[in-house]
Amino acid sequence: MYDCKKVAEEIQRYTEAYSNGTPLITDEQFDKLKGEHELRCGQSSISDISGDVKHITPMSSMKDEFSVKDAMGFLLRNCKRYNVIDQVEHDGLIVEPKLDGISINIIYVDGILTKAITRGNGGIAGQDVTEHLKRVNHVPIDINVKGLRFNGICEFRGEAVMSIANFELMNTEREKLAKPQLANPRNTVAGVFASKNIVD
Repeated sequence: MYDCKKVAEEIQRYTEAYSNGTPLITDEQFDKLKGEHELRCGQSSISDISGDVKHITPMSSMKDEFSVKDAMGFLLRNCKRYNVIDQVEHDGLIVEPKLDGISINIIYVDGILTKAITRGNGGIAGQDVTEHLKRVNHVPIDINVKGLRFNGICEFRGEAVMSIANFELMNTEREKLAKPQLANPRNTVAGVFASKNIVD
């Protein structure tokens, strides 16, 4: 018999390990486990360990596809939905690699960065990572410029990522200190934003 509570605890354990840079299962295994759990028990049965700061507008996510057949199905569904089948057949598609990190919503009020929230569980609420994000070099605290001021609320959504070069440099430094090697850049970024210790 399927035990919703037991599987939810298992998912939480995998999530914490992933955030710490030490995944216990593959992304594909995790997605399948979580997907089946949500179908059987509902999304709310999984505790939201990332926090409870609500998004102004829910953050959707890209659906994982693991085969050419599934990817083609996704393409056809969306071509029909947006009525662009003829255009795609004529012009083709542009495909680019997906940068794998963690999704973050940055909120500016009157041009000033006031809140940064991870996508979280289901895109409804996420972890407040404002102070972490303020230490990212390329994220401006103030987007107002001379002659142009922003009024009201403005949201920017993107992906926090780490380059392979920086990741390898981190692991080199960790090796010198006899620390365990980090699994991959994506998990490392997740771990940094999940950490309660805010560092530059």
